[in-house]
Amino acid sequence: MVLPGSLYIDELFCNICTLLYRPLRIGAFGSSSTTHALFLQGPTMIDIKVLVANITRFSQSASTLSEAERKQRAENLVDEIKSAVAKGANLNQAYTHVQELTPYIEPQPKSLEALNYKLWMELKDSHTPPPLPSSLQREQIGLYAKASEQVIDEVLGSVEDEEQQHSLIEERLSALRKQIFGMEEPQFLLQ
Repeated sequence: MVLPGSLYIDELFCNICTLLYRPLRIGAFGSSSTTHALFLQGPTMIDIKVLVANITRFSQSASTLSEAERKQRAENLVDEIKSAVAKGANLNQAYTHVQELTPYIEPQPKSLEALNYKLWMELKDSHTPPPLPSSLQREQIGLYAKASEQVIDEVLGSVEDEEQQHSLIEERLSALRKQIFGMEEPQFLLQ
């Protein structure tokens, strides 16, 4: 099985769960940071968490800032996103975050549309796609895909309570990641 280089281990797991267990509403077993982690694929996990936290914090406190401060902080965050995209960030998700910030930079609809287009083109031009995974990584991904399906099937077949299923699947997948990838926490394949 050949997978794109930007594939995040938990993204693979989420895709498996979504395809196989959609009726049971099993999705991303983990915090919402897993979703945000998909936003950036190249920088370290810590950088990702910090940037997403900064965007969230700014969005929550923007109304307390003066117009000039809001604009400056939004521009700074957009610059951080641009930098992350140049290092291999997921282009589309990065642009989604940029669109959350641009209304603070340009409140006029026509100018906002032009700014969004300009930033999209800049992001697209500076985007560095991550390299494809090595043969070892592809082998690890394949092993993880098969073993994670088995773990999910076993837990769903033996545990009734949805919360217990969630907890047990998280626990077993963490152990599986440690066994296959040498780490318990979800990590990027390429850093």
